[in-house]
Amino acid sequence: MNLQKILTYVVILIGIIAIALWFLMNGNISDLLTENGVTDVKDLPLNETMPLVSPLYYLVIVVAVIALVLTLISVINSLMKSSKGLKNILIGVGAFLAVIVIAYALSGGDAKEYFYNGIAATDKESHLVGAGLYAFYALIVIAAGTMLFTGIKKLIK
Repeated sequence: MNLQKILTYVVILIGIIAIALWFLMNGNISDLLTENGVTDVKDLPLNETMPLVSPLYYLVIVVAVIALVLTLISVINSLMKSSKGLKNILIGVGAFLAVIVIAYALSGGDAKEYFYNGIAATDKESHLVGAGLYAFYALIVIAAGTMLFTGIKKLIK
């Protein structure tokens, strides 16, 4: 049996487990809504809903960790075969870090005071959020520009 078939069976098994957990969670939450006389899940006490939802969260975490590990193994394996790939990845990481540094330098925080659950955000938190937004916008513009450039380049050929 080759690796592709094994991975297909693992994906199918994880999918079946996820569907079963979802049905169990959904049915139990519906019962809790009826028992507590509420119509919205957010009105349920957290200590009653957490045991029902936790198995799905654990499954998501396990699947995400497995995907991350397999991706890292694949990337490292590819990098070992080609030094040109390593150079390209380092250029991409450097460009990404440059965008982050520039975004951080451009964002100056905000004079307005923001609150979350009654707790005021610090100037540093405001500065980091601003930097994240600037970086997000810059990366969107770069991605859209790259797609536009390659599309026009293909039309010209």
